[in-house]
Amino acid sequence: MGIYDFMHYAQERQKWLKRAEDPLLAPAERAVFIAMAELIAAQRNLESAKVEERIYLRERRKK
Repeated sequence: MGIYDFMHYAQERQKWLKRAEDPLLAPAERAVFIAMAELIAAQRNLESAKVEERIYLRERRKK
């Protein structure tokens, strides 16, 4: 996973948060958009953890 992927997650999250700011949205719709933004953040964190785990396992094998 490269920098571009993390930038993509950030852009997607911002897109969903921007949609949630629409004053014409019903509260339930706003909640869905905010939940999507949080889901994207969680996906990014999961991908980051997977990368760190691979690095850790690779370093452990070298010892």
